[in-house]
Amino acid sequence: MIEPVRFLRMVYLILVSSVFAYSAIADGGRDRIDSATVALATKLVEEGPNGTPELIERIDFLLPKFPSLSNEENDTLRELLRAAGRVRDPRIISWLNNYIDDATKRELVLQEVFSTWPSSFLWTEYLHWPMVRWLVGREEWCDLLQRAIAKTSPPLQRELQKVLAVNFWTPHVTAHFQTLQCDSSPGSEEILIAQSYLINQGLSIDVRKLHDTIDKLGSHEPAVLAEYALAMRHESFVPWLISQLRADASNSNRDRVELALRRVTFVHDLTGYKAWSSWWAKHGKEPRDEWIKSSMERLCSLAKNDPGAGRRYIETLWLSTSYSSGPLYWHTADDPRALEWVVKLAEQPSLGEGIVAWIAFSYRPWMYDEYSPLVTTILEKSSGELSHNAMIGLAVRGLLPHPAFSWTSFANGDIY
Repeated sequence: MIEPVRFLRMVYLILVSSVFAYSAIADGGRDRIDSATVALATKLVEEGPNGTPELIERIDFLLPKFPSLSNEENDTLRELLRAAGRVRDPRIISWLNNYIDDATKRELVLQEVFSTWPSSFLWTEYLHWPMVRWLVGREEWCDLLQRAIAKTSPPLQRELQKVLAVNFWTPHVTAHFQTLQCDSSPGSEEILIAQSYLINQGLSIDVRKLHDTIDKLGSHEPAVLAEYALAMRHESFVPWLISQLRADASNSNRDRVELALRRVTFVHDLTGYKAWSSWWAKHGKEPRDEWIKSSMERLCSLAKNDPGAGRRYIETLWLSTSYSSGPLYWHTADDPRALEWVVKLAEQPSLGEGIVAWIAFSYRPWMYDEYSPLVTTILEKSSGELSHNAMIGLAVRGLLPHPAFSWTSFANGDIY
């Protein structure tokens, strides 16, 4: 039988190889990438910080010749830069700083290195949070990113702003995004990036600028706006989201729109324009906290009066993993603003496994003090009945002590 950690390592390496191969095909338009390039990049990622000297040496051999590289050399260079981004060794920082002032190479270097970093607050990237937690040289990485943002073209600037927003949460970074919100014009994606950061930090935003941005982007960038609605979960998006469900609305992404509505409202059982319009007419003047309270109170009552039904409902809410099985619910409830209600649910011993799933999706590294009492309650009530995977999920987020888990072991692919 394969040990869980060894199995996860194997899965990690397979995924890394697949991503490298796919990225090369997408970028270069070729049918395949040289297998030796995939093998080399995978090997250096697997070695983690131990492979950094060789990684930098190989990149420095190719990079001076850019853009006059052969197709094969270009592929190899890009894969090696992505490998550097995956390893996240702080020794790479000073090396990267050398290229920020090089106008001919900085866009390539920064784009490829940081393309492998988390850049979205959406639940789909929850597995990256342990990587964020163990990042070494945090202040230096942060300074590097802010310097790079000031030097790059607007499209890459936006991508680097997202990386900064997701991976860093110091007062200096908060001030950066408050300034970005203030200086950016309504209708720009920069407003949404800045406000995504501020909302996830529990800070106030300029609601008028958000309204104006929704009005301006809603007609010509509906897919972009729907993604930010999913990530930000702000009540200002609801009228626009409902309008996208009209029969005459030219929206090819209706599932994402309904998903965003569930994430914002905590209402899981409505479908279609008529149903949501009726709900909004009745509840649209209520604050969002009231929507969360109403939904979670019903769930707490169900769990108290019928623990078995409560457990099954929570498993449907937070443990479903397939789009084909119907609406996904776990990401409609994985909101830290529901924490006080989840604490009440944790009093039910049979709900521990589902609550750990909620923690996995909702936890942010800066919220340790808020989540730690919840974990203590789960451990006390579960009486050792939590699964091994649940315990690993808590430990890898730093909510349980585990000396074997470190940034180095994560970078080497030893844990997920």
